Amino acid sequence: MALRPEAVEALVPSAGAGPAPMLDELGGLAGALAVESLEASVQRGLGAGRGTAKLLLRLHDGLAVESVLIPQVEALPERRQRRAGRRASTTTICVSSQVGCMQGCRFCKTASMGLLRNLHPDEILAQVVQGRRLAGELGLPPVTNVVLMGMGEPLANLASVLPAVAALTDSRRMAVGGKKVVISTVAPSPGQVRALAGLRCQLAWSLHCADDALRRQLVPSARHPAAELREAFAEVLTARQLPALGRRLMVAVVLLRGVNDGAGHARELAGFLRPLVEAHSITVLLDLIPYNDAGDTGFARPAPEAVLAFKEEVWAALPALCIHVRHPRGEGASAACGQLATTAGGGGGHSCRAPAPAPLEVAVPGDAMH
Repeated sequence: MALRPEAVEALVPSAGAGPAPMLDELGGLAGALAVESLEASVQRGLGAGRGTAKLLLRLHDGLAVESVLIPQVEALPERRQRRAGRRASTTTICVSSQVGCMQGCRFCKTASMGLLRNLHPDEILAQVVQGRRLAGELGLPPVTNVVLMGMGEPLANLASVLPAVAALTDSRRMAVGGKKVVISTVAPSPGQVRALAGLRCQLAWSLHCADDALRRQLVPSARHPAAELREAFAEVLTARQLPALGRRLMVAVVLLRGVNDGAGHARELAGFLRPLVEAHSITVLLDLIPYNDAGDTGFARPAPEAVLAFKEEVWAALPALCIHVRHPRGEGASAACGQLATTAGGGGGHSCRAPAPAPLEVAVPGDAMH
């Protein structure tokens, strides 16, 4: 059954939840979704702290995807403090691009699902619409940031992700600023990375380590040398004619105790990122993510002192990096990085999975600190 206009109107957020999306802002939402697609349940981040909430979006075929609302408080620049106070509250929504994922990352719960199907552009946008509405209902700050860091690999669904991001950043439609939209990818191939050229959003690379052999064990679908992927990102960013976005690349590393968290790994990572900074004048933001429990993976989170030591080692080798350690958000609701997965069946979806990896063998470069 096609979505009625009044059903779309019911999705308009309550006051304070951000811009209200109109029917035409959603790029044909009425014709592409069934009413059931917009039924969402909310799992509050009980025990997670700081108001994190997980959304379960039921799709028309009985499948479901998860999104996460992450409220945050940001320090304001000095020039804006008089006008708005010292801090501003916003909410980031983490949305999914696929039902499941076939990249097979060994530390990620979504990998256990395999790939059931790609999301349509409007199913990606529906997560933002629901997030805006529910943020208002839950009393969270307005949803201002959208990150494609949920279930699925965005670059494996470019046919939907590209138009969805175009709609998000279109001032006449969803009106989310390009600086506030992030596509996160393991970068399946250089060609898929280059397909992002000209897109008005920020890019994040889930690298996890600089050593190709270890990376293939952690991400079984990784078929291309990391150096080739690095150059593809450099091409996209240096060719950009988008001054407002600048040349900026976020690089994510999930730190696993005794696997990729040693001093040698840190120095190797710094050396790998150096050409981006020095040869291509790209601002690299390194996001260190201590492992979140994703079930029976065999991995563990490094001790806080090991995470700090890793950060300091990278910084010492490449001071030009901006480094951020991500603090766990949403663990109490299994809503943290690497914990998203659904068990809803239906639709007769066929599950595709990455080839099963061989047992993990860790080669530690140089001396290690665990």
